[in-house]
This record gives sequence, C-alpha cells and structure tokens, in this order.
Amino acid sequence: MLNWMAAPLIDSRSGFCAETGIYYSKRPLLPLPSTSELSLPAFLRQQSCSTSSDVAYIDFANGSQITYAQLHDRIKAVAAGLALLLRVQKGDVLLILAPNSIQFIVLVHAALSIGVVVTTSNPVSRPIEIIRQSATCSTKFIATTASLAHKVAELRLPLILLEDFPPRSISLPQHVPFGRLVSADADSLSPTPVYQEDAAMVLFSSGTTGFSKGVVITHRNLIAQAVLFWHRKNLLPDCTRRVDLCFVPLFHAYGLIIFGCAAIGKGLTVVLLPKFDMVQMLLAIEKHRVTNLSLVPPVMLALVKTNLTETYDLSSLRIVSVGAAPVSKDLITAFKSRFPCVIVLQGYGLTESTAVGANSLTVEESEEFRSTGLIASNMEAKIVDVDSKKPLPPNHSGEIWLRGPVIMKGYLDKPEETERAVDKEGWLHTGDLGYIDSDGFLFIIDRLKELIKYNGYQVAPAELEALLLSHPHIQDAAVVPYPDEEAGQIPEAYVVITRDSLLSAREVMDFISEQVSPHKKIRRVTFVSEIPKSPSGKILRRLLTMKAASKL
Repeated sequence: MLNWMAAPLIDSRSGFCAETGIYYSKRPLLPLPSTSELSLPAFLRQQSCSTSSDVAYIDFANGSQITYAQLHDRIKAVAAGLALLLRVQKGDVLLILAPNSIQFIVLVHAALSIGVVVTTSNPVSRPIEIIRQSATCSTKFIATTASLAHKVAELRLPLILLEDFPPRSISLPQHVPFGRLVSADADSLSPTPVYQEDAAMVLFSSGTTGFSKGVVITHRNLIAQAVLFWHRKNLLPDCTRRVDLCFVPLFHAYGLIIFGCAAIGKGLTVVLLPKFDMVQMLLAIEKHRVTNLSLVPPVMLALVKTNLTETYDLSSLRIVSVGAAPVSKDLITAFKSRFPCVIVLQGYGLTESTAVGANSLTVEESEEFRSTGLIASNMEAKIVDVDSKKPLPPNHSGEIWLRGPVIMKGYLDKPEETERAVDKEGWLHTGDLGYIDSDGFLFIIDRLKELIKYNGYQVAPAELEALLLSHPHIQDAAVVPYPDEEAGQIPEAYVVITRDSLLSAREVMDFISEQVSPHKKIRRVTFVSEIPKSPSGKILRRLLTMKAASKL
C-alpha cells in the first residue's frame, strides 16, 4: 500500500496517479497486526481502550446492560459452552436468526474466538429462505429466539435459545438455553488456534444473476475494518463520552461489523434496539443521552417530516452517519435546518469490502453534501471506463473498483463469480457507478449491479424474476426499481402473461409475497406484451427503468 504523500507523481489534491490510474487514500496509513495467529476477539481484547467498568451495551428492550469486564468474561464462558457442551468445532457454521440483543453479540464473539464461522439471517425471512441459506453454508448449529424457533424447526439442527425464560405458551423443540452456555467453566477450555486468514463470517449479499451469494469475510478483514474505525477523529466536545444508538440490524453487514465488532475495540457504549421504531428511537436518545446515530435515508426523511422530535430532548445528539443508499443534498439540507447542531457524515461500502470504501470524517468533509467522503485509510480506488476498462482521471464517471485489506475472501463455493468480482490484482469490481473529484471526494451516481435498494436493503431482481416465471400464467418478467420518496426504491415487475390469462396485479404481488421477506415484495406491477432484451437474451433493464421513471 502506497502512501500518497511519498510519491511525487500523485496529485496531492485528488490522490490520483496518472501513471498507475490509481486513487491513493489521502488519509494516513494505519498499521495492521502482522501476527498470523490472531482472531478478531483476541485482537479486540488486546486493543480495547475501555475500562472494565465502562458500559459496553445497553439492551433498550429490557433495560439490561453489560460492562466491558462482564462482556469479555461472558464471551469466554459461552465459547467454553459451545465447545464443551455442544461439541462445536473450528470451521463449523453457526446460523443466528434473531433481533438485536446483547446475547447476539456475545454469541458472535464466542463463536469467532474458537474458529466457528458465523452466518446471520433476517428474522422476517421465510422458512424456505432460511433452509436455502443453511444448506448453502452447511450449517451445523442454529441460535434463535422462542418466537422464531418455528422457522428453523424443519432443519432439525442443534438449537441454542437466546432467552433463558421463554414464554410458556410457545411450544419449543429440544434446545440449549443461553444461560447454560454462560455457566460453562471457561478455564477448562483449551485454546483453539485461529488465524487472520481463517473465515469468520458468511454474510449474504444479493446479486443480479440469481439468489443471494455468501460473502466470506475473514478475521483479517474484520481486524482491518476495526483499525479504520478506531482511528476516526473524535468530533465530540471534550469529556463527552460517546454513546451510539444501534437499530441497524445485526444480521446486516453494517450493524454486525460496526456495532457488533469494531465498537468493542473503541470502547464505546452502544444502545441496542431490536428493530427500528421511531418512538423507541427517540426515547432511547433522550434516556441514554445518545451522541451518535447511524441512519438510512428513509429514517432521515422520517425525522425531517415528523413532529414527534419536538416531544423529546434530543440535545445530546451530535453526529449522524448516513449510508446504505444514496442520500440527496436536499434531504441533508432539510435535516441540518431542523437539527442545526448535528454534524452529518456519509459513507460508502459493500458487504464485499467489509463495509469499508469511503467516508467523511470531519466537519469540513461533511459539507460536501453529495459526497460519500474520501477513500478510507489503507484503501485504493480506481474509476474505470465501463466499456474499455481503462482507468479514468478526476471528474470522469465509471465503475468504482476498490482494493485493500478489507476486501472479501470471495463468494462461498462460487469460484467463477469470485473471479469476476475480484480480479487477479485484488481489485473488487463494485458494480457501482461514480467518480472522484479534483479534491479526492467520491460521488456515487448509480448502481451498475442493478440491485434495488428498498429502505437500505438489497433486493436482487433476478431472484424475483425466477419466482415470477414459476407462475403458470406468467410467460416472461423483469423487475426494476421504481423511485419512492420514503423507501428510496421499490420493486416493480413488468409481466408478460399467457394468452387468455386473467391474472391481476394483486394476484402477482400476493404470489411473490408468500415466498419472500417483506422487503423483497413486489409493490407495483405493469403488464406488457414483451420484455426488451439484447440479442444475447439479456434483459435491457435500463429501458424499463427509464419507463418506470417516466411514470412519475
């Protein structure tokens, strides 16, 4: 990795080197550990800047909290419980299906500390989606809650229940309560060698060629992300302890990697909400004097429009970070006019880059409204012409490529797709369209990958198209994004029905909703006589996207 300040051929303003076509990060290089045998939990314990009495997590749903001393002790105990009681071994895959909780985070770190690979699933997923994910990952164990246990019953795998006292009204299969794992003798656990290059997580990221792909994230990837997170400049007033609120789901890459992992090494206090709820979020900010809040654009829009904010004391709030989907300058301007004392920071990253890419970290950078910030420390970028694949200079748009220590190991059991995504030189071809300006700021224009972003969630058109084509009355179909003020985008289906069919739009939407998670539902249907395609048979989505936009 090259330090841009050390090379005379690199433009000091943009970080661009005309000779290599690479944009080098303008941020300082940060040292990473060279020890090969090192797990993320071990690294976090070594580097933690917290005191043992500092509160690590607060579960707003039940009022429980855990200090850093208790957190590390509980992680060690649960690791022993996994190994000694359940005979979990290094390389086994643990699937977690649960809302945000302290137990969720403890279980993740306990698993990682003994070399177990963690995969997570959305609590609103259909059983068939969970079964598909479990089979893809060769899951050996499952952790869930009493209310969700029925979704994994068909898998007949060893079950960990994250509650100690589930409701008696719920009939549960045989399981091990979380409390039993906590009570295990931690001192009797023999150390398991875990290496930085070992797989740590398989997080699912939607693709455009079919069902979701499992992104393999290593301990090294997570350690590199944690180092970047720790070195962010503190924008809070002196003597103000940082308190973050996390309603971003821990099954999602951003929530798990930032609030479930990196925050521990930073010594932050994180207030957990099981899911987004406007009133609960505002109550939590007021009660726990939250200073930092991470948002997606639809929640930022809701905060601008609602009058509820006038009912609560939000004076502690100082920093808002927004990401997961593009955010307009108008929305940020409206937010800042309503919350003038709050600094708005943006960021850009992918599951494949361990949620790292670019970010704004200072007050001055936050004023670049449409920018996602500067290329992150230890990272390099290219802007590549979509057709010629030649690197482009500042202020020219093309596909964004990223390289650095956070780039994924690959897609699980998909070597060909891995080779297409990460080339031989280590460049991740993001599939996103953007440019870097003369000052080194990255701007996102569009998504080449054709993903639909619904409330920050990724929806793969090809997955929905495959389901549509399974309907006996649907001859052809294509799914494209339709602009929506609140959700950002919603899935719209263009459908060709068989001759003499009386299939209605409602029937099409119901057919899909019975098979997918709520965020994947088709919310608009247009019947057409033909789906536009290229000579090779590829759907010309851009034409349909333009048609969808013309309806506004």
